Amino acid sequence: MRHTHSTLKAHFDAFKAADITREWSRVNGLDAQPSLEFTHTQINHFDQAGPDHLSEALFGIQHFYFEARSTDYHHLSVYPDLIRRPFSVLPKIKQV
Repeated sequence: MRHTHSTLKAHFDAFKAADITREWSRVNGLDAQPSLEFTHTQINHFDQAGPDHLSEALFGIQHFYFEARSTDYHHLSVYPDLIRRPFSVLPKIKQV
């Protein structure tokens, strides 16, 4: 949880140093990989019954959500649970 807060503070401080804090209100998300790990041979899927430590990290921070990364590897059944937590799931866009 402290990593989330220190990441946000570091970015806010960078906005402040560049004298663009007025733009901070446009920042609303952090990339996160919600409990999904994978290698060439194995995928460890999101554990819906597991503790929700990432959501706790955003407690008290207004207008922020996590962008769920690597969602194309998840089972379809996890999407409703991700949405109940502060995750935004962006669709994969295939290049033509």
